[in-house]
Amino acid sequence: KHTKEEIYFLIENYTKGSIGIPFPDTLFKIVKTNTNITADVDEIGEICICGPTVMKGYLNNPNETYKTIRVHEDGKKWLHTGDLGRMDENGIFYFETRLKRMIISNGCNIYPNYLEEIYKQVLECGFAKVTEISKALNVKKASVTGALNALAQKNLIHYEPYSKITMTKEGETFAKRILKKHEILCDFFENVLNLSKEEASENACRMEHVGSEKFFTNFVKFSEYIKNYGSENPEFINNYKELI
Repeated sequence: KHTKEEIYFLIENYTKGSIGIPFPDTLFKIVKTNTNITADVDEIGEICICGPTVMKGYLNNPNETYKTIRVHEDGKKWLHTGDLGRMDENGIFYFETRLKRMIISNGCNIYPNYLEEIYKQVLECGFAKVTEISKALNVKKASVTGALNALAQKNLIHYEPYSKITMTKEGETFAKRILKKHEILCDFFENVLNLSKEEASENACRMEHVGSEKFFTNFVKFSEYIKNYGSENPEFINNYKELI
């Protein structure tokens, strides 16, 4: 919890890319994913909130309330937001991504946006760099370092501090799978829903890590059916595009 003087100082010295500090009487903390254990400084985890503005629970939904609002070791009730973030040494918080966008593979948490960006840089330059990842994702270098350590521990990338970053075979396979989903969604949004290239890519980024494998399997079949039917019946796609 910050003193009044600290709050004024932090407001006047806003850190770019941060979500700032909590309101007075409101507590924030970062916990290790899927636990109630407080994360280390600059470690990426789930953002939790405690205070008078936190809801009591979901109406007529005790199961969801139980999953979202938990009593921690300090005896306080904490709202688990479902957002991933980190806290720096000054107590300033940073949002990273939604917890649902994190992919779980063989029990491991994977940050797909980092893996995707590393793969793109490796394709272009043969390696990736912390500074370039930080610029591309608009995040602090400390956030990048935390994600890189996690990806290296899962044997998805080769990473040592101050060295060039490359992909492992497993990481490359995973990254290709992520990009394939992105391409499928972009193609459908652009050529069927008639969105601009920018809009198609933006919406694909929002959806590509959320859908289940079954969703994408069925989506690919549906997309191929629409394209095949449209090529045999051009008026079908033309009539649809006139509607939108």
